[in-house]
Amino acid sequence: MMKKQLLTLMTTLALSSGVHANCDLSGYEAQGELSLLSNSYAVLKYFSDKMAECESESLKINNKLVSGSAVQEQARIILSSRRGNSPYDLIQVSAESFHEFQAKEQIQPITDLIEKFWDEYELSDIPNEIWDLATIDGEIFAVPLQMNMQQFFYREDILNKYDLSVPKTYADVIANAEVLQQQGIKYPISQAMGKGWDLATEFTNIYLSLGGEYFDLEGKPLFNSDKGVKAAETLKSLLSYMSPNALSMSSDLAMVNFQQDKAVMGNIWATRAAEMDDAEVSKVVGKVQYTGAPTATSKVSIPSTSIFWDGYVMPKRVGENRELIFKVLMEMLKKESMAGASHLAFLTRKSASDVEGEQYRYLNAMRDMVESGAKAFPNQPYYSLAHNEIGSKLPDALRGKKDIKLVLNDAARAYYKEAKAQGFLE
Repeated sequence: MMKKQLLTLMTTLALSSGVHANCDLSGYEAQGELSLLSNSYAVLKYFSDKMAECESESLKINNKLVSGSAVQEQARIILSSRRGNSPYDLIQVSAESFHEFQAKEQIQPITDLIEKFWDEYELSDIPNEIWDLATIDGEIFAVPLQMNMQQFFYREDILNKYDLSVPKTYADVIANAEVLQQQGIKYPISQAMGKGWDLATEFTNIYLSLGGEYFDLEGKPLFNSDKGVKAAETLKSLLSYMSPNALSMSSDLAMVNFQQDKAVMGNIWATRAAEMDDAEVSKVVGKVQYTGAPTATSKVSIPSTSIFWDGYVMPKRVGENRELIFKVLMEMLKKESMAGASHLAFLTRKSASDVEGEQYRYLNAMRDMVESGAKAFPNQPYYSLAHNEIGSKLPDALRGKKDIKLVLNDAARAYYKEAKAQGFLE
């Protein structure tokens, strides 16, 4: 929780009147407590802080920020155990968890509130095709905040030093890594391949690049195909060039490896790019460059990434403060707030994403990947079940303890059993 701080006379006066200088809740009885459950990386912390600006003497803001995939796991537990009730008024969701929660009727439609505040907050600044991502059967269930993709981070100075080209395929990545190891750089690759969500996401990226489909029309698994085996083999080939803890490496740790001059290349979330140039925590300011994710092979053109989005939802039951909660959300995401975070992520407002400058150089890679046919993250409500099984079972195969094909078959059987048990499939 962001504690109330009286930094200036203006802030003091704002709090004493019940309205923060940067958060206009006039016309509302802003009393009690509101809370948000969110991931903790830079852009989401920024908007959590914006929500905290709505705190007053009568309204407490009590946000909880957690790292990595833990936020979705906590949300899943909370919403499942409480049948839509939640101690949080707003929850940050990913493309994956959004479809799961909506299918289970654990979040509520907010179309009426969006229509009510459409003009006041200039919500047409968010393109229709982005609103469509959060729309199911004509109802909007989330306010999309940002688009995110994994793209290829690389140390331009080091590649130039050894006369290496920027990789276009994973075979190129391995070839570069081999040269760098021979030059004394023991672990040149750093990317999030930790057991669970991160590893399953990397598998998904490569599998989509190969043209793989996760399910048939009836929801039966297809990811244990030859393309699935090839995706896993590609991941396994990276391990010789990564630190011994590669299969426990999170996005946070992969980012820190770059910041601390311990990595040369890796597929990293675009939202981590701004932190490469933060002089307070990074030793490599201005040295990291960005390009599209490598393709799985030279025979395909789809980059090994997936179009991901994050947004905010309201649990199915949040008490009597529904409109106040949404008003606070709008204050968080208004034009001037998003403009202040345009260097941190590819935000959904056109006014915040159409930017130029050195600090936004990573955005070009995102645009290029979309133009190259990058696939959207799978949106079937039961996808997360397959994702979980792959993430938990695949490490043994990558360590060489089990056969890759057998492990994928086990994951497919476990997914199908659980999907039927949860009522997704007949």
